[in-house]
Amino acid sequence: MDDERFHLILTAGGRPVMYGWWSKQPTAEHQYLSWIGSWGTIDGARIILTERADDGERVIATWPEGSQVSRQQPGPGGVRPSSHPPQPGGVPRPAPSRDR
Repeated sequence: MDDERFHLILTAGGRPVMYGWWSKQPTAEHQYLSWIGSWGTIDGARIILTERADDGERVIATWPEGSQVSRQQPGPGGVRPSSHPPQPGGVPRPAPSRDR
């Protein structure tokens, strides 16, 4: 089983805020809905659920519905590849700040 198959990313104002990885789709979908409830009120929040495939990633869901996935050079499936390594166990972590 691929522990990094399903990927969630939360962005706000076009910048990454939090990532999460899960091996099972029902768990990832539950987390997607949970993130909408927890973080959906952030100004400019966008939450994207993708599934990793042999040829890249495919978008499963975006929130708000119909929102653009990425404005900067999307990778396969319309999602920019992440340069941050996954965290074991699907525990979300804050994205690093670029303000330092």
